[in-house]
Amino acid sequence: MTTVAVVGLGRIGSVTAGCLAELGHRVWGVDVDAGKVASISAGRAPFLEDRLQPILQRAVASGRLTATGDLRGALAESSIAMVCLNTGSSDEGGTDISGLLEVVDQIAELYRAGEFGGILVVRSTVPPGTYDRFLRPRMRSCGMPLVANPEFLREGSSVMDFMEPSVIVVGGEDSEAIQRVADLYASLPREVAIVGFREAVAIKSACNAFHALKIAFANEVGSLCAGLGIDGEVVMRVLSSDDRLNASPAYLKPGFAFGGYCLPKDTRSLIASAASIGVDVPLLRAILPSNDEHLRRAVDAVLESGLNSIGVYGISFKKGCDDLRGSSALAFVRELVRRGLEVHIFDPTVNASLASFGLAAIEKDIADRMSPEMDEWLLAIQGVVVTQKLDSVTMGRIEEAGLPVIDLSRGTKLKRSSVGAAV
Repeated sequence: MTTVAVVGLGRIGSVTAGCLAELGHRVWGVDVDAGKVASISAGRAPFLEDRLQPILQRAVASGRLTATGDLRGALAESSIAMVCLNTGSSDEGGTDISGLLEVVDQIAELYRAGEFGGILVVRSTVPPGTYDRFLRPRMRSCGMPLVANPEFLREGSSVMDFMEPSVIVVGGEDSEAIQRVADLYASLPREVAIVGFREAVAIKSACNAFHALKIAFANEVGSLCAGLGIDGEVVMRVLSSDDRLNASPAYLKPGFAFGGYCLPKDTRSLIASAASIGVDVPLLRAILPSNDEHLRRAVDAVLESGLNSIGVYGISFKKGCDDLRGSSALAFVRELVRRGLEVHIFDPTVNASLASFGLAAIEKDIADRMSPEMDEWLLAIQGVVVTQKLDSVTMGRIEEAGLPVIDLSRGTKLKRSSVGAAV
């Protein structure tokens, strides 16, 4: 059993406090709102939430949950301080974390004074970048361990989402502190994902954005189908039944820009169909411009490296094929050449097809840039750009050459990197 001070008894804090107590932990619920403290002290949920009230009743009756307005007193009894304050939108459209930072500063001061000796856990939703800009400097000044433990609770089903979680994320830099927080959930039927603090925060934001994306996508497809007399529910039901490519991890990996014949063509076709019946589909219209922007970032990453003679590994539209139709890698090479760089290409699959069949799709300027042998290619360049995920043997050969590598197959990195180091 661990003693936890849950700071903030709004929707997330009340559910977290009640459910942690249900799991057998000793919980102090802290809030400046006397009404919330009184409600929970009486075993009453301060708002409507399925299954919450009986959990609070059991927690209070058993003595495992105590609500209070005394932060200092609660922390004196606790080994973990879990901040569950609401973070709303700022006037500029960002996230207002001023209230959270005020509480963090209070807890840090009590830590410095020796009145709290535990771990600070941020459960509130904060934007990516919060750790480096605001939290890390505060922790350095007091030495308190800091852990992120974002919530994934939906209003109306928060208790179920806590007790039967789809994901549990704990992130930080202190391995002992991370494990102590992860142990809070040891009895739940889900393995805890252990990540860094920055990644934990980004996972929460990415999940919500993905949920919004899925809803908007289904609504746009539904509107398009309705306008054409098609049953959109049938379309989306069958689409989501594909758990190998659609409702799956497939494609959900940062990498190079997509290309090929089908994805661009069929996306344009959907957009054109919608336009023909007067249905605006801004999400679908944004897909190809988003892909173009990702390609631009890849070009910028190469230009910022300062390399003049570039070796591009992979010219087909995806690994394992020789198809150059709509290849983003080919467009990438053309843009680098247009910018004045010397580009040498190596693609063993395309080379094999050239040798066997010839590929009319390759104009002479591109064909002249292709190296038949990897060793020859490596000798002609200052650095390597990888557009397709490589096996360890091939990557090992590139690394042995001692050349800087820009690996776009794992997503374009926006940070600048000096020549001689991997980007």
